[in-house]
Amino acid sequence: MNKISVLVFEPDKECYIKDIDNTLEAMQEVVGGYIECLTMTSGLDDGTDLVLVCDEEGKLKGKPLTGLMVGNDTIVGTAFICKAKDGEFLSL
Repeated sequence: MNKISVLVFEPDKECYIKDIDNTLEAMQEVVGGYIECLTMTSGLDDGTDLVLVCDEEGKLKGKPLTGLMVGNDTIVGTAFICKAKDGEFLSL
């Protein structure tokens, strides 16, 4: 099984790098729900995008603030950042 290295953000904790299985189930486990992908930066030098993955229903569930913003959107609950290209998630 392929693994990817991601940068995890949890409320009230220092961010850290974690290796996770590159599966939908593993990503849902990290964020604690259905995943939502927000593009932070498009078209990096290597042709990838920088993507933040969070719980799609985090605000409805009342999860605490993570301290991150993407555009005008505040991020709640546990989230992680990875790279993506052509719909595939990649290590940072």
